[in-house]
Amino acid sequence: MTGPLTPQPFLSDDRSIAVVFNGEIYNYKELCPTCLSDGECLVGLYTTYGTPMFGRLLDGEFAIVIYDFARQVAVLVSDPFGTKPLSYACDSRGVHAATYESSLIGLGLEARHVPPNTVLEIALDGGCRETPLGPTFEFDLRQFKTDTSEWQRAFTAAVQKRVRYARPGAVFLGLSSGYDSGAIQAALVGMRRPHSAYSIYSQEDVGILEARAEYSRNISDSTLFILTEGDLARSHTILRERAEPFQYSQRGRLGMMFDDPAASGMAFICAVAREEGRTLYLSGTGADETISDYGFNGTRIFPHSDFGGLFPTDLEGLFPWQSFFLGTQRDYLMKEEMVAGVFGIEARYPFLDRRVVQEYLWLTADVKNSEYKKP
Repeated sequence: MTGPLTPQPFLSDDRSIAVVFNGEIYNYKELCPTCLSDGECLVGLYTTYGTPMFGRLLDGEFAIVIYDFARQVAVLVSDPFGTKPLSYACDSRGVHAATYESSLIGLGLEARHVPPNTVLEIALDGGCRETPLGPTFEFDLRQFKTDTSEWQRAFTAAVQKRVRYARPGAVFLGLSSGYDSGAIQAALVGMRRPHSAYSIYSQEDVGILEARAEYSRNISDSTLFILTEGDLARSHTILRERAEPFQYSQRGRLGMMFDDPAASGMAFICAVAREEGRTLYLSGTGADETISDYGFNGTRIFPHSDFGGLFPTDLEGLFPWQSFFLGTQRDYLMKEEMVAGVFGIEARYPFLDRRVVQEYLWLTADVKNSEYKKP
């Protein structure tokens, strides 16, 4: 969605390196000022910096596969939270990679998932020797900042970079009466970025939704849907027939993703958005896992909270808590990705911007624990 339509794979001049990727590299202009599309920077960065350093330079949401035929290796790279699915398999023919594991299973292969925050090198000689090369981002666990102003600036920048190159009329979000989607909309309004906000009447505070519609009325088209059982059933059928199968981890949700009513609600919104020509979805996913832990002051609001939202003065013994990278983080990210993918919509996650999360980790425990979902 960035720059002109660009075919893949990206090839080195001697065709010894081939790169394919899914997602967005938000800092590609800083890394390659002459590049017209974000994917064009990858071959040059890889040949200049090698692994794992080239992956650590990338600010974005991405899954990258590099075939280096001269070195006889494949390099698989996931962003810090693995926002874009990436599966792979090995056999006597070499290394196979795909966004959806069903593509590999259809070839009779045993698919595996690249973990979040990973640079992985695999030999192409048929031996399937794997060499983990470390993370794409090393989180700093010091807690020393006593105000949230830099987090707020980082969050605004995270929203801005995710819509910077979007065509007019592309941006939308699912708006609840909660903190997370509300923060995204507030950032969009603050930068006067037109967008559509779709809400589903369920357990939402209608008064808050009305206030948000009024607050954003010069910037946003706001729509509130009251879904019938038939609406949800039709969305459920679409997901069962078209969505990539995904099994929840059994923490926050049970069973298959397409049986989750929240997935059906999201599918309804995505269908409407796509019909209206909107293809860039800003998601609030990740805030509960990185900021609140589904709890506050030691009290678990939901049973899958890892530590009741009470941050210790030393993060070393806690980090990464289960849902920071995996658990509900993985479940809900894959729900967003699989549902959006059915409709050809790209999902982006400002709360999982690496700078946003790092700024939050840098806040002192007292600041983190002072209010629910501070900042």
